[in-house]
Amino acid sequence: MSIAVELIKNLKSSRPNPHKKQTRNTIIYTRVSSKDQALTNQSLETQKKHCLQYALNHDLNVIGFYGGTYESAKTDERKEFKRMISYIKTHKEKVSFILVYSLDRFSRTGGNAIFISSELKRHGVSILSVAQQIDTDSHSGKLQESIHFIFSQYDNDLRREKCIVGMKEKLQRGEWLGGVPTGYRRSERRDGRIEFDENSHFITQIFLLKASNTLSNTEISRHMATKGFKVSNKLLTDMLRNPFYCGYISHKMLDGKIIKGNHEPLITEELFLKVNYILQSVPSGFKHSKTEAIPLRQFLKCGKCGANMTGYLFKRKRLSYYKCPTMACRNNRNANSVHKLFEEFLQTYSLKDHFLDPLKNNFQKTYESLATPEKVVSMKIKSRHRKVIKEIKLLDECNTLGYVDQNVFNFTLSKLQQERKKRT
Repeated sequence: MSIAVELIKNLKSSRPNPHKKQTRNTIIYTRVSSKDQALTNQSLETQKKHCLQYALNHDLNVIGFYGGTYESAKTDERKEFKRMISYIKTHKEKVSFILVYSLDRFSRTGGNAIFISSELKRHGVSILSVAQQIDTDSHSGKLQESIHFIFSQYDNDLRREKCIVGMKEKLQRGEWLGGVPTGYRRSERRDGRIEFDENSHFITQIFLLKASNTLSNTEISRHMATKGFKVSNKLLTDMLRNPFYCGYISHKMLDGKIIKGNHEPLITEELFLKVNYILQSVPSGFKHSKTEAIPLRQFLKCGKCGANMTGYLFKRKRLSYYKCPTMACRNNRNANSVHKLFEEFLQTYSLKDHFLDPLKNNFQKTYESLATPEKVVSMKIKSRHRKVIKEIKLLDECNTLGYVDQNVFNFTLSKLQQERKKRT
């Protein structure tokens, strides 16, 4: 009887556990949330010291260090964290433990952290914490670990909510948050007061040039480049639309409100409104059609899931297709067959005879309203001539007050005078 029992024991113990590793190899991961924490305190060194002491006390073989920098744990898309996980995936048989000072150093993403922990456990890698010494091999230990991860995310959410409330109150008081626009800088004094920088006069010149309504954004950009101030067309447009320059602040946290700022304005409100009136009169919002072979794109709906279908061109066969963008659906249809069905559908509709004459009259009126008679052209020329005279007067006033550089004044004045001669 004893021989049979012994044989059964030997058979039972000979079955290998695929997740059980004989190694005590460990990776130490340390982290702080911000650059200030990394520079001003010794938290990273303290974490490393305690982790090494824990490894020594528990006979763990430390084979590597990851982290050691400032990375927010609000997301698991961290460079050092991803590097560590990648190493573990490629060396599954080499690593048994990840050692952290506290579980919130590992992650603060709640449910996602629980998922990562379970995936690591599936590959035989456990997370050890110096501060929370939990046996994750037991059910109660897994529960405790999950609770810690969830509470870490909850703590993050509370901090974020308090931070947002404080930021909103600051904006409501007219105090700007974050980096300042070009032309301004933060004072090196403790109060961090916003003041003009060495580029502020260039910004003023840009607004004055645009207010003259004689130069396009591209021409202004080229002209400023000759003065030593390089600015792209997109950045220039953003500058011209930014109310910060006339003393106001606009922020997504203000829910569309414009607040009077505490900083000194670079230009007058009148000049800012004039420039933005000009910008609004410029046609915009044009879109380039990538291909005319799929005109029903976004109009056609998927017959399976109801999503708006997109389209693409299969270049090798020179065929166009409509496809459903839904990942789980991926309905795909040849554009030619779809167009044929659509034409057949349109033929089911017809216009009754008594509607033809009113429709023709409407087309005629629309054409006449879009056509430009000589009188309309003449009125536009006269209107523009009056505007040029007003702009010359405004430019003279700005020059008298010293708001504009003399070279800019001469350049803009010559352009306006040339335009006035053409329109007389």
